[in-house]
Amino acid sequence: MNLPRTHAALSVGLAHLGDPKRADSQLYITLAPRPDLDGQYAVIGRVIEGDDVPGRLQVGDSIVHVTQRH
Repeated sequence: MNLPRTHAALSVGLAHLGDPKRADSQLYITLAPRPDLDGQYAVIGRVIEGDDVPGRLQVGDSIVHVTQRH
């Protein structure tokens, strides 16, 4: 049984502009719990290493490496 994932701190989700079916290319990482987003956006994972990095990212920074674990 898969339980819905909630927007806890460091959750990775899919962004969309009002139509969840079009959430396909932009990701976001929550820096704090965001229960207001639950049920509106899909949580697809969470940061498990380098949890200090998302809070240090600034406009113009590039993410050059990401690893996915199952």
